[in-house]
Amino acid sequence: MQSSEQDFLPYAAISFIGPGPAIVFAPHPDDEVFGCGGAIMRHISAGDSVRVIVVTDGAYGSAADFEEYALTRQRESILAAEILGYGVPEFWNLPDRGLEYGERLIQRILASIEACAAELVYAPSWWEIHPDHRVLALATAEAVRRSPRPIRLAMYEVGVPLQPNALLDITDLTERKAAAVACFSSQLAQQNYDKQIAALNRFRTYTLPRTIEAAEGYLVLAAEELRGGMPSLMTRKDRLAVRGENGPAPASPLVSVIIRSMDRAQLREALDSVALQTYPRIEVIVVNAKGDGHTPLAPWCGRFPLRFIPSNVPLSRSRTANIGLDRADGEYLIVLDDDHFFQPDHIACLVEALQGQSAVRCAYAGTRLELFSTEPQPGESVFHEPPQAEKPWKPDALPLHAILFHRSLLDLQCRFDENLNMLEDWDFLLQAMRHTAFIHVDKVGLRHRNHKSSGFEEKADGCPSEAVTATAFGNRENDRKEIDEADTLLARDMPLTQNVPSSNTVENGFNGHASTTNLSGSHPPGRDAELDRLRDRLSKCEAELANHQSLVEAKNADREVRNVELDRLRRSIHELLAAQLKTQGKLNPATTSANRSRLGCDAVHESPSWASSAPLRFGARLVRGRYGKAWDSLRHGIRPAGRTIYKTLPRHLADPLIRIIYRHFGPMFAGFDDYERWRRELGITPKETYEHHPRERRTTIDSVSIPDDQMQGRITAHGHFSYSGLAKEKAKYLFRLTSRWPCS
Repeated sequence: MQSSEQDFLPYAAISFIGPGPAIVFAPHPDDEVFGCGGAIMRHISAGDSVRVIVVTDGAYGSAADFEEYALTRQRESILAAEILGYGVPEFWNLPDRGLEYGERLIQRILASIEACAAELVYAPSWWEIHPDHRVLALATAEAVRRSPRPIRLAMYEVGVPLQPNALLDITDLTERKAAAVACFSSQLAQQNYDKQIAALNRFRTYTLPRTIEAAEGYLVLAAEELRGGMPSLMTRKDRLAVRGENGPAPASPLVSVIIRSMDRAQLREALDSVALQTYPRIEVIVVNAKGDGHTPLAPWCGRFPLRFIPSNVPLSRSRTANIGLDRADGEYLIVLDDDHFFQPDHIACLVEALQGQSAVRCAYAGTRLELFSTEPQPGESVFHEPPQAEKPWKPDALPLHAILFHRSLLDLQCRFDENLNMLEDWDFLLQAMRHTAFIHVDKVGLRHRNHKSSGFEEKADGCPSEAVTATAFGNRENDRKEIDEADTLLARDMPLTQNVPSSNTVENGFNGHASTTNLSGSHPPGRDAELDRLRDRLSKCEAELANHQSLVEAKNADREVRNVELDRLRRSIHELLAAQLKTQGKLNPATTSANRSRLGCDAVHESPSWASSAPLRFGARLVRGRYGKAWDSLRHGIRPAGRTIYKTLPRHLADPLIRIIYRHFGPMFAGFDDYERWRRELGITPKETYEHHPRERRTTIDSVSIPDDQMQGRITAHGHFSYSGLAKEKAKYLFRLTSRWPCS
């Protein structure tokens, strides 16, 4: 079928992206306006609540004061928000160009989405070239994928045009958007972003009618589409851009991902699913099972190192897996075939489940099974069936790729049987089950593509998979049935391993002696005493074993209690984070109002009218008796004029003049840097002052301490009285005070 233009771009504009509430994630202050300012205004006009979160401080590369530059950009976003009409943006103040893709960021985004019950989530697209834009796009997409509600993600464009599936008509909003863009003067001084964004919005009308003069482009995806796998939504070039990031390796256990590669076309998609993992420390080991002619691979899989193990000859699946196990350095290991892929949080969830579990070495998540022949079969199935020793091992119960296991299983001789040509993965799981239990993580972590050629359907000889399973694992099943409960407990409880040989020896000796006795019909001398001693020793071993078993059960119970407490603490953290977000939402309007008031005060103080009214304010303070304020305003008002005169005079006249002024009128300049420096150089000390008593509602005159030494000058008492008659009466009282100094 021949394609048309409508298959690539919309040929009709829409007036509304979708119903709210809406939440907007902007990587820097200005992206919320540049990318989706029109959509925000549409939501506001429809009565939707809109919450805007600016993730980074946007202060990277500022030559001036770092904090002041960040505040400047915040003020610009606040001014633009007033024009758009949504309120006040929220600032997370994460470092510009330091945004890290991982669980911490994803969990914070998800908590914000759920706190406001957003139905529509705006974020930059993963086509962007700025690293913060790409990281925020991937983290937001993963948060939307995890949301339990059927929400939608709308990716907007800023630095790189995306391939939209929705064009929003903003013809009637262009002037308001331009006014909001103009608020970011610090950025417009560096680049003509206003013209570029206007041109991008104009360019988006290419497939639209002439009456539409501006439009914003969006790629709108439902959460269900993201659950189908983000890599499949990207082009090869986009996946390379995503995988090109590399950050510092955190102090987390190393996980080795072993990929058995037949160089299928789906290998790139499998590698992309590893690159999108939110777990921070992974190594990727790709083992060539094809032989000659394998496609070369880059040394990096996203931010994770990749090692390619070559081979000149084709390798069996078992041999390929064993080579990967031998080359792996990780504390935890997981095997992946090149036609399957992980969900982004698969490894992170499994590692979290295993950490702190010393007795458990395997964790697995749910699997979404897709049946493939030449075409995908209709429908999918999701299963979480755990491994069960009592039931036959079904190939569709637990795929190996869903399981993360500890490398200590290798020390217990768990390997892939290279004598098996099929179902070798399940043989490995049977071996692992002899040594450990399996922890289940209740979420889908793997998309498992089951091909008819994969060993899980009928074979060429017509033997169905169940018969092949029974034949291949007959010996394993017999071995498993021969392992009794005591052996299992002893294998899990290493301190008892020293007692196992002696216990078995005692039992075998006892049985041997009993057989000999029955056959001969007589008891050699001392045999009964020896049998009693052996029975006593066996009883002690059994008692010790039972004691250790009870200790293990007690520890397991304690672990369950701790897990419950850990879950409670996690819920508390999420609740506190949600409360913090709500509180910040309430504080932001007050902060914005305070900032506007401060800016208004600064503007008033810098205005010519404020300077011209200085004499009036000075006179008003004198009339009101506020002599201290009047004196300070006079000093600060005279100082600029004095500086001007000082700079205009010749140096040989200015210096003597300033010394004369300082010597005779020093108190007028007290506290000024120039005067204080001159005073210290000459060793002039200020006049001695006495303890200041703060003004209160009532002051007892007896509480004022009088210095013993004679003091020069006069004492002036100044008071305010509600009635004029009281003033004369109080004056008489003050003049009757016993004092060594005259009063006025």
